Amino acid sequence: MKIQFTVYGTPVGKGAGRAIINRYSHKCAIMTPDKTRQFMTYVKLIASQNRPKQILDCPLQIDATFYFTRPKSKKNEIKFPYPTVKYDIDNLCKLLLDCMTGIIYHDDKLVVNANLKKRYGDPPRIEVTITDELRKDA
Repeated sequence: MKIQFTVYGTPVGKGAGRAIINRYSHKCAIMTPDKTRQFMTYVKLIASQNRPKQILDCPLQIDATFYFTRPKSKKNEIKFPYPTVKYDIDNLCKLLLDCMTGIIYHDDKLVVNANLKKRYGDPPRIEVTITDELRKDA
């Protein structure tokens, strides 16, 4: 079993939620940044278009490559071969895994192996491959 899809657009990492306290009810709410919330909605849409017939409930491997547009200040491919700026690869992965929870697989705890890369490339995108870890070894 192998699921592959591409999410076009500049990858966004999982932004830290901000605690907001309502001054009238004194209740606390966590607000996700707009940019993060919008990109998560888009990734969920693409994931739902590529969902398997049955939601996965087995150990999985995720291979994800995050492509960013090369800025003009880093046109020298030899001196700047890889994107080393915003976002951290763990935040990129966190957003991707959270978006696929409940759509591709039951929970992101099922991911037992992840191969993550940040690269320059046009157009900016995320290329995702999900494989069943059990069948791969057999």
